[in-house]
Amino acid sequence: MNIEIKYILISLIYISTFAQKWTIRERFDLMAYDARFDAAINELNLEYRTIAISFIHHRVLFWKVMMRQDPQSLNEFTTQSDVLIKQIQQRKKQHYGHYFLAECYLEKAMISAFQKDKIYTLKHLKTSYDLAKKSLKTEPDVVEAYRVIGIIQMMLGIVPTEYQSLLKILGYEPSVEEGYKTFRRAFSGKWLLLENKLTEYFIQKHIFNNIDSAQTIIEEL
Repeated sequence: MNIEIKYILISLIYISTFAQKWTIRERFDLMAYDARFDAAINELNLEYRTIAISFIHHRVLFWKVMMRQDPQSLNEFTTQSDVLIKQIQQRKKQHYGHYFLAECYLEKAMISAFQKDKIYTLKHLKTSYDLAKKSLKTEPDVVEAYRVIGIIQMMLGIVPTEYQSLLKILGYEPSVEEGYKTFRRAFSGKWLLLENKLTEYFIQKHIFNNIDSAQTIIEEL
């Protein structure tokens, strides 16, 4: 099943779009000043708000590390990720708890894919997928979880058809088209708004080969 690992690696290409207009710092500023992001932060209690802000900083660090592609930086990030996951797990009953965990495990899956660790890539993907499903079940208003589910559905949607039945047995719903529709449902949420748009750029350009739509997205950012 090498192709799914390769696709996860290919999916990281879209981080190169950051270099076209923004530095990592500018990207964080754009996220932080979005009104919906502010609303999401303010609805959390003070203790959990600190963890939520750490989660956003962690996302910025994740992309920075992936652009460096330095093994030592990846290992250090993994250690920090484990600390953040433990903090969230201790308070996962808080709003967005399962969603934050789903994003963290999706990061770990991508890191494992980069390190060519197939077993942990698939393990972390499954954990991320299940957490996102649980998030939607326990907190239907956390539509951001659709982003995680949609991305994983698209990742696995191009796996050769002979593996599709196995993926379904494992609990996945692999489909590029359905994954894209699922991913789009996250756009009404409050978290990772700019990242969603950049992901949309990648999807249009590299999956649907719709260059005009991809260019429009970049010009509107």
